[in-house]
Amino acid sequence: MSILKAEGLKKSYDNGKTFAVNGVGFSVEKGDIVGLLGPNGAGKSTTINMITGMLSPDGGSISYEENVPFKKWKRNIGLVPQELAIYPEFSAYENVEFFCSLYGYSGSRLKELTEKALEETGLQDTGRKRSGEFSGGMKRRLNIACAIAHQPKLIVMDEPTVGIDPQSRDHILSEIENLNKHGASVIYTTHYMEEVEAICNKIIVIDSANVIANGTIDELRHNITEKRTVTVKYRGKDENAKKAAEKLRAMSEVENANADSGRIVLTLNKKAEDIFGIIGQIAAQNVVITDINSSEMSLQDIFLSLTGKELRDK
Repeated sequence: MSILKAEGLKKSYDNGKTFAVNGVGFSVEKGDIVGLLGPNGAGKSTTINMITGMLSPDGGSISYEENVPFKKWKRNIGLVPQELAIYPEFSAYENVEFFCSLYGYSGSRLKELTEKALEETGLQDTGRKRSGEFSGGMKRRLNIACAIAHQPKLIVMDEPTVGIDPQSRDHILSEIENLNKHGASVIYTTHYMEEVEAICNKIIVIDSANVIANGTIDELRHNITEKRTVTVKYRGKDENAKKAAEKLRAMSEVENANADSGRIVLTLNKKAEDIFGIIGQIAAQNVVITDINSSEMSLQDIFLSLTGKELRDK
């Protein structure tokens, strides 16, 4: 059953001259943890803002569970924004209690939900401490506690682990999986591919304002590797490698070639019989090849092959 279904979403600026989102469509099924990936400026944040009601789409539609109108269903959404949305002068308990009360809870039920959210995020022992004194990781966990206290069915998390230590990151990922086991569906954006591989059962890749890939990691890998992929590692100037990739893209045997950060990822079609001859074109551009690998692609390699860009936090 679909928790959310987006169809043909559009959002433009400059009187329709610039599209932030242009025809985005996907669905989130009950129980999904969906990784929403894309380079900076691809349209992820705009898509999230439309899903959560912070922006109205110029075109397309968003339907929620059993076609319930957004005004009624919005209380089932929990948003964990990239920027911390907590009051530093409040205690952890006061922060969670305040945000939960916005959904109409009060009295003993509000107390119960507040304490549960603090416990679920590992903050039960620091609930009375002023949140402004928290470490970065604890503030991130409190950010999540504020978003989940009202027990939403859909949790939208925008870069929830930015700038925190590995231990806090592991705690947050474990908590997401725990929330999912207890019935919550999750939309998760991040610049850390290992997080997506660890917790997401579905991946949506947005680039140039539209969805360019949608499926499980294995499905995305199969859609690319059924043609054949080769990863060439190199040392030296990225400029030379990018020139080599440009020349390779002009070859009839090469479906795609992208160079970045010491790797050239090639997607070859069935015409490609002389692989080493193709790779020789890279060396001809004064690129020093250090390794050639045609093994199973990582998610980072898949993303690079699809978008021509690394997924970086910058």
